[in-house]
Amino acid sequence: MQPNVEISSSVNLVSVNAILIIAWFGPDTQERHHGVLFNETPPPPKQKMKWEDWELPYYATAIMAVLLLAVGLSAKRDTRIETWARKQALEHPVAEEEE
Repeated sequence: MQPNVEISSSVNLVSVNAILIIAWFGPDTQERHHGVLFNETPPPPKQKMKWEDWELPYYATAIMAVLLLAVGLSAKRDTRIETWARKQALEHPVAEEEE
């Protein structure tokens, strides 16, 4: 047996959603922020972070991919239909009718 619950207007639904959002993101519902990203402890002063093993190949591959795409896409042939049509129109001029 289903309960007889009716929402009389969309205003009630909006207010219920607003209350749920406020309850979810309100104070005392989230963990306290520690000021570090990804729960990573910062290095001591005057020291640099050490890279992990995956970081150098990852960044190098990303940079090479961007360069390859930039060079490759800028050097690709023009395959637009407008370019082909313009070339065909210049090769085969239409004879003008003389009056």
